[in-house]
Amino acid sequence: MYQSTRHINLSVPQSWSRCSLPELRAIASVLKDRASAADRYHPFDMRDVKIAAFFLLAGIEIVEPLNPRVPVEEQYYTVRLRPYTLDQWDSRRFWCRLLRLRDRIVRFFGRDDTFSLYLWQVSSWLFPPAQPGKQKEPGLLDWLDQTQGEALLIFPLRQIRRRRHRIGRSITFSGPAPLMDGFTWQRYRWAQDYIENCRNLENHYIQLVAQGSKVSLADIQKARSHADMARALFLATLFERRITYVNPDTGRTETDFHYQSNQHTDNSPWFRHFPDEDWQIVTLWWESTMHYLARTYPKVFKTQSVKPGRKRTNPMELYTRTTSTLEKYLGLSAQQIDREPYTTVLQQLENISREAEEMERIRNRNKRK
Repeated sequence: MYQSTRHINLSVPQSWSRCSLPELRAIASVLKDRASAADRYHPFDMRDVKIAAFFLLAGIEIVEPLNPRVPVEEQYYTVRLRPYTLDQWDSRRFWCRLLRLRDRIVRFFGRDDTFSLYLWQVSSWLFPPAQPGKQKEPGLLDWLDQTQGEALLIFPLRQIRRRRHRIGRSITFSGPAPLMDGFTWQRYRWAQDYIENCRNLENHYIQLVAQGSKVSLADIQKARSHADMARALFLATLFERRITYVNPDTGRTETDFHYQSNQHTDNSPWFRHFPDEDWQIVTLWWESTMHYLARTYPKVFKTQSVKPGRKRTNPMELYTRTTSTLEKYLGLSAQQIDREPYTTVLQQLENISREAEEMERIRNRNKRK
């Protein structure tokens, strides 16, 4: 009796930019779960993240996990293919539940759709071993923890609906354009300050939670509320709301998604308790954009070590210095600089830094003579 061979085609995205929004949310959910499960004896490991993300992205459901009582080379997962994709589950959840129910009924009458996926197979795809004399081949999901390659430069959450309270009307917000096109220097600077403040407050909250019973529950809840408020201010700076404004180019009154300078305070109540998975996606997009800007303007984003015993420069003090330099260099007022596109200001700062370094080299060369 001959047994037919079953051909299974498994595919996963090849970069951050090629992931759909449901796929990004799935990866963010895995990162969150692995980070929350990490402790002193089980540290966070990207290998576990890649394995869990592989099953989600490839559309595989684990029926039976590995059997640790057999040798590693004989360990395998008993799995089956998911009857729908992550995109279908996000947009047509009711029909996906019907598909799942249909498959359960079919399996009840004796059809076995499971197959074995050996651990060595998954490892060879995700963590290929180095071959002697050959360059090491990248794994299928190596792009998850690499800064090179196609970064996430297009904001995934193009439009979202938010409610200020659980009961009440929802408002549609529009996300920023690719590479924050249209951001003024003021808006970019505020976003930088808010994300920095958010990180500090979130780290403070994590430190309080780690102390356990040494800290009161009221202090922990207060720190969590402050971190959530900082997150809301940052998001309210990024997202635009549909408002009525006067177009400065045409002088006509228009109603559309538009930025206003006070939206970070006016719109922040709508971004309280933002979903953690979506927040992970936003921070991933922000870091990808910052990496791109750092490559485009290397002098501006050049990091300098802080000497022991010296405090880091206050953001407001740094902004004041930068504004004073630009006023002298460009002949513009502080208000005019705030309204300039942020890329124009970054390019001017890059030119100033390059000219200053060139003058320093010439000065040092003349001293040696």
